Amino acid sequence: MPHLFTTETKNYRPLERRNDYPWEILRERLVRELGAEFSLFLAEPVTRAAEGFVDWYTESTELAISASDLSPAEREKLFGRLDLMRIRIYELADRINAPGPDADKRFSDALRRITVVPDDHRFVWSLGGQPVLILWGMLHVDDLRSETEVLGEALRYRDPQARPVVAPPPVPPPPEVVVRRRFPFASLLWLLFAALTGVIYYLLFMKCDVAIGPHMALLSHFGINACVSPFANDAAARRRELEERIRKAELDLARIQGDCATPVARATPPRPVPPPPPQPPRPTVKDVCDELKVRGGSCNPNAKLQVSLFWKGLEDVDLHVECPGGEITYSDKHACSGHFDIDTNSEENAKPPAYNAVENAEWINPPRGRYIVKVNLYQLRSQTPRDIPFTVLVRCGDQPPKTMDGHISRTGQTVEVAEVDYSSCAMTQR
Repeated sequence: MPHLFTTETKNYRPLERRNDYPWEILRERLVRELGAEFSLFLAEPVTRAAEGFVDWYTESTELAISASDLSPAEREKLFGRLDLMRIRIYELADRINAPGPDADKRFSDALRRITVVPDDHRFVWSLGGQPVLILWGMLHVDDLRSETEVLGEALRYRDPQARPVVAPPPVPPPPEVVVRRRFPFASLLWLLFAALTGVIYYLLFMKCDVAIGPHMALLSHFGINACVSPFANDAAARRRELEERIRKAELDLARIQGDCATPVARATPPRPVPPPPPQPPRPTVKDVCDELKVRGGSCNPNAKLQVSLFWKGLEDVDLHVECPGGEITYSDKHACSGHFDIDTNSEENAKPPAYNAVENAEWINPPRGRYIVKVNLYQLRSQTPRDIPFTVLVRCGDQPPKTMDGHISRTGQTVEVAEVDYSSCAMTQR
């Protein structure tokens, strides 16, 4: 295999992940996708790692000539063919990276990198007019551009003299010299002057009959007192006498007021407490039957046992009745020979939610035994959580119906309301 060129590894660096794919895989894919003319496009590298060199070979026996040794016309023709081959490789890379299950961005990027050489004059050779790339996918160590910048210029002619000059790092500005300021002793002198001026004003311009007090007595201990005239002493004595008379008069006035009878305070009549709001009337059997008929349910007057649940709200509240041998609910509407009416306010119910909601279970021939009435809060149906009051109506045999109140508040909560013994129609509220 003819030898073309030898390069030193220390002078060149790979363009990002150029070595992801070996020469054999890249060459085989180019020939398979683009034709036999690409079989000699990439020279084969053989690395001598211990010596720091890379030898570049080709399979052709023709004489290889560097582009720098060609005539201008031959060089222009060679580079024109090289540009067309680079364009075809870029088109192949775009097809490989096209959206779809077979897209391979990694191999597509590798194909774009092999079109790059440090400069076209030294590392593009001609084998009978066929371009051969040496040091493909490599840059000079002084070329600090990123892969994005280099691939953007891969289809343009690369002048060996156009290697970018790396600008020297900016010289940092000289450190700022901080001049330490001396303590402003002159300002302290001005403060002392202002304080002395204030003391002089206080001692010389305040009137003695107004300024006498504990502070003047304190200054007198140190010999500082501007009120030393006999007139000032007489005025001070008169002031003290008047203040003593005023205090005595205030004490006498307070004593006289204490001796006077204190008037009895009027008793404030208590504020009337508003009566509690009237409770809504409990539903009757007729109310339950009317609402059931509106909702499309039934209310058989011949039923020997009837259990009804009534509440006001759009929440999905369910009636459950444990009966001998089972439990009748919205999901098992015919347990224990009974019948369960419409599942009111349920999302599965075709009827819209009703504010005056009712559910009903009834038996024509109920089996004898114990019946436990329960109420379950299935879901809030986008309503604000609250304490939901409800009423349960139980009609057993010929006895008058009995109503029981309760409340429920938590989603998933089940409340036992009553126990009914159908043998005697005895009812116990839980």
